[in-house]
Amino acid sequence: MRFHIIIAAVAAIVLVGCSSVDVHSDYDPSTDFLRYRTFAIKKDAKIPGDALAENNFTQDRVFAAIESILMQKGLKVVAPDKAELIVLSYAGVEERVNLSTYGYSAGPYWGGYYGGYGGGYSSTQTVVNRYKEGTLHIDILDAEKKALVWKGSGTGVVEQAHSPKEREQIIGEAVLEILDEFPPH
Repeated sequence: MRFHIIIAAVAAIVLVGCSSVDVHSDYDPSTDFLRYRTFAIKKDAKIPGDALAENNFTQDRVFAAIESILMQKGLKVVAPDKAELIVLSYAGVEERVNLSTYGYSAGPYWGGYYGGYGGGYSSTQTVVNRYKEGTLHIDILDAEKKALVWKGSGTGVVEQAHSPKEREQIIGEAVLEILDEFPPH
C-alpha cells in the first residue's frame, strides 16, 4: 500500500501549481555557461531513494520537460558520450505534519434572563494536517570535468493530478520554474 501512495504522490511531482513551488539554485561562478552547446540526460542514474525511478511515466515526463526547456535555451540533445553537459534528475517525497492550535474563550458575565453571575469558559482545539512534500532536483554536470556546475530544485506540496495531461502540465511548469535560472545570468 505504501508503494502505491508514493507512486500516486510522485505521479504528479505535482508541486501544486508553480506559484507554490519553492525554487533554489546554485552554480559554480567560475563556469562559462555560454560555451556549452550540447547536453544529454542520464536516464539510467541509480540514485538511492529516488522517487522518480519508481514511476517511469513521471520520470519520462520530467525528462521530456527538461529536454524541451534546455532545447528552447539553445542547447542541442546529443548522445551521452558526445555531450558537454550531463543532466541528472531525481526526486524525493516526505510526509509532513502541520499542527495548528486555536483557543476560544469567553470571560465571566453578569446578568442574563435570571440574573446572576457566570464564570465564563475556554476551549482549545488542535488541528493536525498531514501532507506530502515533494522535491524535484535537476543537476547539470560538465561532462569533461565530471563536476557539478549547476544545481536546481523545486519543493512543494504534492497533490494527485487526475489525468496524464494534467500531470504533464504540472511537471512541465515545475521544471520550467526550476530551470528558469539556467544558465545563470
